[in-house]
Amino acid sequence: PYKLAKLGVKLSLKPAQDKTDVSSKLGRNLLRENMIAHLSENDASFDLLVQVRTDPDLEPINDPTVEWISPMRKVGTIILPKQTFDIEQSDCLGEFLRFSPWNTLPEHSPLGDINLMRNPVYKQMSAKRLERNGA
Repeated sequence: PYKLAKLGVKLSLKPAQDKTDVSSKLGRNLLRENMIAHLSENDASFDLLVQVRTDPDLEPINDPTVEWISPMRKVGTIILPKQTFDIEQSDCLGEFLRFSPWNTLPEHSPLGDINLMRNPVYKQMSAKRLERNGA
């Protein structure tokens, strides 16, 4: 869960396409190879869904095993345009990018104990990755 101003929300992305052909060959870079193949010929679009917490008793922040009862609502579409991204410059840049759900505005920050535990883990993983990559 995350903050949305004073609300608690969960976010989800759902493929907007009914079906995408993917290779069934297992390999070390299966996801990457399928993304390269798909995006070389097609856009990829995803519905951005938001679930607003409506009942604190039935939709707890700290128990991820409890499904929230409020509906998921589509609030937007994210489109990854057709592109060639498997080039050396992109690969080099990608090795130095860092992701953390904590890189956000305070009114959009992660909620709950699990997210609190993720914060130091993401920081350590980022430091190790940058160290490994010589940054």
